[in-house]
Amino acid sequence: MPAVRCQRASLAINGGIMARQIMDPGWKVVIGSGIGISFGGAPIFTAGFAHLSGAMAQDYGWSQVEVARAATIVLSSTMVAYLFCAWPLDRLGSRKFALISIALFAGSLAVLSQVGNSLLQFYLAAALFGFVGAGTNVVSYAKAISRWFDQRRGLALGLAASAQAGGSFIVPLAAHWIIARYGWSACLLAFAAFEIVVCLPLVAWLVADAPPAGVPASKNDGPRLSVEAPAPEAAISAAEIIGTPTFWKLALCFAVIGMSFYAIAPNVMYILKRRAEVTAADVAWIQAAGAVAALFGRIVVGHLLDRLHARVVGILTVLLMALSALLNATADAVAPMVVASILMGFSISGEADLMPYLAGRYFGTRSVSKVFSWLLFAFCIGAAIGPVAFVWLSTLSDSVVLPLLLLAAVQIVPVMLFLSLGRYRTPERVQNLAVALT
Repeated sequence: MPAVRCQRASLAINGGIMARQIMDPGWKVVIGSGIGISFGGAPIFTAGFAHLSGAMAQDYGWSQVEVARAATIVLSSTMVAYLFCAWPLDRLGSRKFALISIALFAGSLAVLSQVGNSLLQFYLAAALFGFVGAGTNVVSYAKAISRWFDQRRGLALGLAASAQAGGSFIVPLAAHWIIARYGWSACLLAFAAFEIVVCLPLVAWLVADAPPAGVPASKNDGPRLSVEAPAPEAAISAAEIIGTPTFWKLALCFAVIGMSFYAIAPNVMYILKRRAEVTAADVAWIQAAGAVAALFGRIVVGHLLDRLHARVVGILTVLLMALSALLNATADAVAPMVVASILMGFSISGEADLMPYLAGRYFGTRSVSKVFSWLLFAFCIGAAIGPVAFVWLSTLSDSVVLPLLLLAAVQIVPVMLFLSLGRYRTPERVQNLAVALT
């Protein structure tokens, strides 16, 4: 009996410890950020926009080309929005900015639900959707997570960003079910209501910008480095950041990564059917394998960032992308194409973790918002170039092999740039940088 009582006491203690860990303020921020990200603009656009725009096109008789223009408008307006995210984020903080963005995004969904048989209305609503939806993505929460976590920052960012995959799984199923029964307008209004009723209060409750003064950060973060503990962090101006070689190295790295991924992703059906006899079902399974890999890849990359230098992790993700392009160039069966998709999923999953992590480590947590948004802008520029450049080269060479081989070869650029990055900047070094630049 004493042994049983001891065992029960031990279980109670362990349960209490686990409960305290789950409710730890730092991890609550990660959970709240994940909720906001999982039903933000990115998953609703990537996983639900095709269903919604397809239903609208069927009702109004729009062509596929006309619908595709709306997708381009969404991406372009999102890219522009990233340039303007840094200023309000720095002044409002992650929590307020995220709440405002969620409310505005819900409004944009309601506006889109009322579009009539007018392409101009559709395009204007799509531009609004993309612009305000940018604030519902990882960029809004990266600064808060960076301030709550240090030793486990990579894992925390990876877990929050991986929530997007959960939303990408739920959104198309929900969209298909609601559209089939009530129509696309009701679907958009349901999504808008979900943003206001579920996402807004949960983000407001769980997300905090930073630990209160004199209160330690997350208890589950691990011991902090003594060199970083008490040092006040100096702010670095936008001009000073842009004047550093490190910023331009990172911007070029992520521009090439964005170009490489989006050269393949929108053209995957075209590429696979040119390489082998594959059916639409085969392509669906190949894409599903990549999506699952991206989900786990975000967590794995976040875990690695806490144990390896970010430039090493960056090089690993770039090499996986090069290997994926080579496999797609040489594959003539479904199995190697699945492997290529898995490698690409792991590779691109590092983008959402690496950008905010590198921004915080090299420019300080006070500069995370502006640097991250600028790196996203560079990524989007590359993403806009990739699909068009790939199709142009494949048409010119009458083959998809040459552009795939070129994609593999061009990965040497980010590899060399990652290798040239120096040591992380501690708050003390960030302060010295600000003083030196002024």
